[in-house]
Amino acid sequence: MILTVHLKTDPPRRLLEEDLKSALRARSELLRIVRDPERGALTVFVRELQLEERQFPERVQTVIVPYDQHDLLVGVLLLPRNASTHFEVAQGGAEINFAYEVIVERDGKVIVERLIRDSVRQEYRFCSNMRVVNVFGGTTAASAFPNQQVAALCQQGQQPVSVTALRADILRRMTEEIAGITPIMEAIRRSR
Repeated sequence: MILTVHLKTDPPRRLLEEDLKSALRARSELLRIVRDPERGALTVFVRELQLEERQFPERVQTVIVPYDQHDLLVGVLLLPRNASTHFEVAQGGAEINFAYEVIVERDGKVIVERLIRDSVRQEYRFCSNMRVVNVFGGTTAASAFPNQQVAALCQQGQQPVSVTALRADILRRMTEEIAGITPIMEAIRRSR
């Protein structure tokens, strides 16, 4: 038996509606998601209560590792006497604080009311432009990390993150919450 679901957002968010429709349809072919209300349809209202998006500015800092802080083998084999290693560390991140109310009605009666409220935050850090600077002014590309602390810092190699990437996590969480509503969950189970 196909379950008809009328999905509605307040304030109207067409892209959110389309994304939720696609995500729910992907879970079951027994879900028929409609834009306009129909008789006997399950109505799901998604009301946005809070949505604050912040992209933290990227900070870049130059780090200098003096000759005496290099691992012994790196210093002796790869560096000119008293040379130092320089590199940049970039760091930043993004955060979204959100709250949505999900109200499910059937035949004008509220059968489920849920509040989805949380924050999603992700930070990143990566190293770039590692170079050896000679005390007499010459600069060459570094062929090894100067020590284990720098290796641990730079091998994380995270990529910059944007608010757009975090929105996907919110969509996934909202889809799971809506898919967990009893009539919808039953339709998903029947289709497996």
